[in-house]
Amino acid sequence: MLVKKDYSCNGQSSYKCDRCNAELTTETRRGIYVQHDKRSPIKKWDLCVKCYAALKRGIEKGMK
Repeated sequence: MLVKKDYSCNGQSSYKCDRCNAELTTETRRGIYVQHDKRSPIKKWDLCVKCYAALKRGIEKGMK
């Protein structure tokens, strides 16, 4: 989730991981987007690299 927005367009906004509450920057976060129909995608989650990898492993394990 967005904690502090940077209005100077330098990409220095701060985020919090929606799963483990770790502090993130624009470079270290992974955004998960969901598109329900042909409209623009809707962002659902901001995850850290560790939580993103865990989600990816869970999806791949469930597909087998």
